Amino acid sequence: MNAVFKFLIVLQFALLSGITVLQAQTIKSGTIRGASVSWTTGSVSIVKIPGGHEIRLGSNFKTKSGPSLWVYLGNDGPKKRIGRLKSINGAQSYKIPASVNPEDFSKIYIHCAPFNATFGIGMLK
Repeated sequence: MNAVFKFLIVLQFALLSGITVLQAQTIKSGTIRGASVSWTTGSVSIVKIPGGHEIRLGSNFKTKSGPSLWVYLGNDGPKKRIGRLKSINGAQSYKIPASVNPEDFSKIYIHCAPFNATFGIGMLK
């Protein structure tokens, strides 16, 4: 079965069973741009999901490879490390720890920790 067909079966079961289907709600979004060089681009959003929040990089996300790239939240630089970058391109998501309030941050960073080099910054609105 293809993924869409499986999803429709699960959705129909949920609706017939009276289960509430919860959708992710976007609370902030923006575009990532290269920091010191222009090799990082793509869309980014922070969404509210059941049980917390997550950062979502869009299918148009891309960057260059680098040693130890991480996703951070911050305002005037990378502050809260969220997770190691899973891929240098494409859609991906990162669960934000419950101890971190995403409303406190205005930017997402793609940052190389060993060289203290920011590859990209996404302004969140």
